[in-house]
Amino acid sequence: MNLALHKTIWYQPPLWEQLEPHLRFVVKHHHASTLHDDIRLEACGRLCSWVLPCHPSLIPDLKIPAIPVDDHNPEYLLTERLIPAGSYGAGPVAVWDHGVYAPLFAKGECHDIQVRNSLLRGELTVRLYGQRLKGDFRFIRQGSRWMFYKLPDAEAKCCDQWDDRSILTGRLLQEIR
Repeated sequence: MNLALHKTIWYQPPLWEQLEPHLRFVVKHHHASTLHDDIRLEACGRLCSWVLPCHPSLIPDLKIPAIPVDDHNPEYLLTERLIPAGSYGAGPVAVWDHGVYAPLFAKGECHDIQVRNSLLRGELTVRLYGQRLKGDFRFIRQGSRWMFYKLPDAEAKCCDQWDDRSILTGRLLQEIR
């Protein structure tokens, strides 16, 4: 049997490989004025960004406040650095997780536009394909506040046991110089 033909027949690429273009996300661990995480989703050539007071959770329906901040430039997606004192956000920044994501909504217009429109409506559901975060998550606006949480699925857990080390370099925040 022709092995190439066999692979073609049986191989089904994961959803994230089928997305065009791949939409990237990152979660950065950051110690500025407070210790927090930043979650950023790529859309329309920018990184839509929120500040989380703690690491995201794999516990279903555990809502974490998500404070929207200005969009960021995608060129900083996977940077780890020490932001110098006196600069906005001064302090160490590590990449806690990264990967690609798929917005979960009906097919139609381009994914970028749908992500932006969903955020304007106040609700965005995504499937994350990260190193640490996998599965379905939702951003939802409740009044003037946003929340971010895990939806029940096969990737959900009953508790979180996170390592604070960078997914890229294995460094802790205090080791970033």
